[in-house]
Amino acid sequence: MTFGHIIWNQQAAIVGSSHMAILHGMLDTYSRCGQRGSLPQEPDFVAALVLDSTPLIYNALKAVFTPYRIAVSVASVFCHQTPQVTHSLASKSCELGDLLFAHIHTDLRGKVCRNALLYQAKMSSKQPYVVPRSETHQLALYTDWPQFSYKSPGALAGTKRDINPKVPHTGAQYMLIDDRPPNDPQSGLLNFPGTYPIGSCMADKCLHDHNHLAQELFDLLRLRSGKAFEAQNPNPPTDEWSRTIWDLIRVALNKAFNRKNSGRNSDPRTAGGPLYLADGACFTAATARSAISTVTEILGDNRAARFFEPPAEEPPREGPLGDDDREPDAGVSLVLIETSEAREEEEERLTRR
Repeated sequence: MTFGHIIWNQQAAIVGSSHMAILHGMLDTYSRCGQRGSLPQEPDFVAALVLDSTPLIYNALKAVFTPYRIAVSVASVFCHQTPQVTHSLASKSCELGDLLFAHIHTDLRGKVCRNALLYQAKMSSKQPYVVPRSETHQLALYTDWPQFSYKSPGALAGTKRDINPKVPHTGAQYMLIDDRPPNDPQSGLLNFPGTYPIGSCMADKCLHDHNHLAQELFDLLRLRSGKAFEAQNPNPPTDEWSRTIWDLIRVALNKAFNRKNSGRNSDPRTAGGPLYLADGACFTAATARSAISTVTEILGDNRAARFFEPPAEEPPREGPLGDDDREPDAGVSLVLIETSEAREEEEERLTRR
């Protein structure tokens, strides 16, 4: 049975579990913010998806794929500040995106398929949601794809990217978060037919939900949504979309590794701390080493192994960070899902989760 066939047969389990995971993350965010006497903002919900929903999604994917001997890993990273870019269609900088979902699958023959979906998050219950005039410079990035230059993070500052074709595509969409709280009888959090907490929208002046997020993620796995990107080794990718996706994956993974490596493993959100303290916080889990090849490619063997280890039970390091521990100053939050049909010895299997 092919991977695509397995995905199709398990649609109800994957979509249903992902939907419940998203609901869990959003409800937990309302509870956490309520304890502080505040209402959630866009970064709060992005953090919830990355840090609260992904462990549940991982468990669901693990349950689905393990019987078929398909290894799975998830590496999710919350980045509080997103990269800023400048382009010729605007006089001011804008965000490149808020959240990147990437899926990389390796089949039995070693063939690798890579797919990515970059989201810009907005909060509104309006249908359609009209993008304000003050944000059209950001919209132009996803509709016209002018050549842009990174303003941040520092490691990429000045680097130019020129993505083609110059049209909207399913690899870069808007995430429309229903901003009605759970006590509102029309809230998408109540799961009434025709409503959902987070919708997926093609980039346009007027945003319409065409799918709920859980279904869009399923479509990403089965290559019905997102946009493919090329390998970065042994040669750099030739297209600018692929280079951009690798930019974002590399920055996020290094930010998270450095945070773990410096001993800052606690999640301040549970204590009501400001969200910026969670910058670089991550969730990592894998069923086998064959499913962490992408992280290994970026971090190296030793760092990747440490990245997927349980958090060390030791106090944070004292004193300033070393050169290897310094974090990039901006990054797109990341959910990296890797699946692999490669066979390996049972003793090599990871047992963390």
